[in-house]
Amino acid sequence: MNFRRLAPGLVALIVLHPATALATTAASLSGRIHLDGRLDDYAADEWILDATSAFPEHDDDSRWGNDNDVSRVAITWDDARLYLAVDFTAAATGVMVMIGSGPGGIASLDATGDFRRAIDLPFAPNLLLLATPTSDPLAARADATHAFGLVDRATLPAVVSSSAGAAGFEAWIPWTLLDVSRPLRVVVVITGDAASGAGDAAPDSRVALSQDRYARASLDRWITLTPDADGDGGADAGVAPRAAASVQPGTAPVAERGDAGIDIYVDPGAFAPDRGESAVFTAYCPAGPMQDVSGSCIIFAMDGRRIRTFPLSAAGPVANMKASWDGRDDGGGACDAGIYLAAFDLEFTVDGTRQQARKRSGVAVVR
Repeated sequence: MNFRRLAPGLVALIVLHPATALATTAASLSGRIHLDGRLDDYAADEWILDATSAFPEHDDDSRWGNDNDVSRVAITWDDARLYLAVDFTAAATGVMVMIGSGPGGIASLDATGDFRRAIDLPFAPNLLLLATPTSDPLAARADATHAFGLVDRATLPAVVSSSAGAAGFEAWIPWTLLDVSRPLRVVVVITGDAASGAGDAAPDSRVALSQDRYARASLDRWITLTPDADGDGGADAGVAPRAAASVQPGTAPVAERGDAGIDIYVDPGAFAPDRGESAVFTAYCPAGPMQDVSGSCIIFAMDGRRIRTFPLSAAGPVANMKASWDGRDDGGGACDAGIYLAAFDLEFTVDGTRQQARKRSGVAVVR
């Protein structure tokens, strides 16, 4: 696990171990790196994100608290596979890794089965890995020639090791699942159940994540690595991953307003469609009237299913944007009784500044 969690005497012993010397990618690393979740096989220059990397990842920056946090991410490779390690803490959450390497990736996690989350993916990953301290890891892929589907554990072995909340996740990803000729795009997040967003992202997103576990997240920044820089069709040996990694789209931020941009009111908080009732969701910006508004209000079930989509637009200026829901899905079918979430995702101009804001609110359907 992370050296910060070990007793001082153990640290002294481990620092002297040959595995902690600087290392580079090679023709074969399977003799040095073991798939056990302990993470002590990775050398200093294989930790591409940590507290001292060029784009730092801290172990206390999660929006969901320090007990749900990504601490470090390591990547290296050999001729056969990509080696991935994540050092994290998880209290009733898990870690998800997304890797893009070619066309045909996914734009969101809305319809991804076990991976379903309220997360948008501008970098269109092709490979997803999901791990919790209490269950076997899962993997899935989607690319130009494969529809989204699970990858069997024999093809992509992975393991989680945990103790007292601290956890280590490792995966051995064969190059047959990735396009080695293209740059890799990598993001790691802390996430919760099927309707949740993300509490911590590595690298940090440009638009700040939310303390609300069910606020929609957008992973708009990623790590880039090029495994085949010389273009010979195989993963390069002699590369120091930490030095080769870069963050895209760079460090220039967009406005990090997150949920501060809009507030939502629901009237009523519970409604009975069978009696002809509807729920009206109203989003307004406390900073003032909105102009050139575009976006949507999407109704989700608590299991993450997309139920109803309301496109929203206005030239403005307008004081608010409204969506009225009659308890039916996009196909006109009546929804079951239960709790649903309305997710507003808006872009607008206020006081001459273009802003982006996301927020969710719940409502109960009574039958």
